Amino acid sequence: MDDPHYSAIISEFELRVREEFAYLEVEFGFNARPPRARDLDEPRDAVVSIRYETDAVSIEIGMSLTGDGIAVNFKNKNWRDAPRGQRVKWVSLDSVIAFRTDGAAKTLLHELTSSRHKYWPHGFLLKQMEWAIRTLATRTKQHAIEILRGDLTSLANIAGNNE
Repeated sequence: MDDPHYSAIISEFELRVREEFAYLEVEFGFNARPPRARDLDEPRDAVVSIRYETDAVSIEIGMSLTGDGIAVNFKNKNWRDAPRGQRVKWVSLDSVIAFRTDGAAKTLLHELTSSRHKYWPHGFLLKQMEWAIRTLATRTKQHAIEILRGDLTSLANIAGNNE
């Protein structure tokens, strides 16, 4: 985390996530965790993530430090307690959106790229970080309200929807 370039990105990312996802703490009782950076010595793999947790759910908002991608994932902290056929450790926001809208709503990635390209335009995410995080925070509250409230009964259906 000593790289000044990464430090600036990590600081900006944390600031934006804390602003846009503040409702997790205020409305849903999540506890914020410090940012976690990984693989800083591997430029293509370097990522930063911020977690929010309750006893049942962990939400991770993560971004590659090269600006290639950003995601929100929901982790069932008690997945081992579920019946064997219904054990789901985690689902992505993209999976939740696809499930809740029967595929009608587009993910953030698809909104930013054409149908021919499945990657983020170079540098776009770093320049548009505030907008991207705001969009993810809005979509999280819009499509994952049950998960935010701790109701994880739909995770097996959401995970099965993607197979």
